[in-house]
Amino acid sequence: MSGPEGRFLGAVLVGGRSRRFGSPKARAALGGRPMAARAVEALAPWCGRVVAVTPDPARAEGLDLPIVADRIEGAGPLGGVHAALAEAVRGGEAAAIVLGCDLPLVDARVVGVLVEHWRGGVLVPEGPTGPEPLCGVYEAGLADEAAAALAAGERAARAFLERVDARV
Repeated sequence: MSGPEGRFLGAVLVGGRSRRFGSPKARAALGGRPMAARAVEALAPWCGRVVAVTPDPARAEGLDLPIVADRIEGAGPLGGVHAALAEAVRGGEAAAIVLGCDLPLVDARVVGVLVEHWRGGVLVPEGPTGPEPLCGVYEAGLADEAAAALAAGERAARAFLERVDARV
């Protein structure tokens, strides 16, 4: 495809255990719609395909999305980013647009701004607590760098942003 939709893999991260939340965040309703469905709606206009990335396929049940399993058990948020990047490489996409399922205020307009400003590497928005690594565009070619970070014991996605000199 020649438009942006063929360049990007949409990756809804459905990985957290929801210990503090108390129930699976992906299925939690906000405004009558599951939060994961909102993430899919935000990504779909910009992506040739959208997948659910999770360490446990049971967390993605009912989402009607292809499931991409984390490749490294217990790898935390960075493991989800790595799985998304590896899937983008496999699918021939230039980048993965990563979106946590628990960010219901991110809509297609916000994703469009990221797509418009992405020039390679990593681009994430700045939130009230700093860079938002689970809402960003990641160049697929960084899959090996993510694997190296995981092999070195990194689990935090924010640390990976520093490692690859992400744009915020």
